[in-house]
Amino acid sequence: MSFEVRFLFTFLAAVLACYRLAQAFALDEVFEPVRSFAGRRAAMRYTGKNRILRVIVTGTIRAWRGIAYLLNCPFCIGFWLALPLSLIVANLSSTIETRPVSLVELLLMWFAIAGGQAFLESQRK
Repeated sequence: MSFEVRFLFTFLAAVLACYRLAQAFALDEVFEPVRSFAGRRAAMRYTGKNRILRVIVTGTIRAWRGIAYLLNCPFCIGFWLALPLSLIVANLSSTIETRPVSLVELLLMWFAIAGGQAFLESQRK
């Protein structure tokens, strides 16, 4: 199997894996406890008087709000899941080809995998 065919197969597999993982995290019932845990943490309020503790708790609540939003958005989570998948594709292509993958190529793979996942997600509805 030639390098181009193997790379194309790996790239398409990464796009499909990103799509399915994003679906699983954002929509499937198996991850509902994780999403509701993050939602409960995001809805917390701090009513105490301690200013230092208020800053810490408020920052933690904001972080949980971001995590809860990310876990409920297939497009958002797909974008971030595409990063490790692009590293896998880049690693495979650098072992097949004898030169290392540049940062620009890595970024292009990341956005291409995320774009493929977003396209599949938009076709689902």
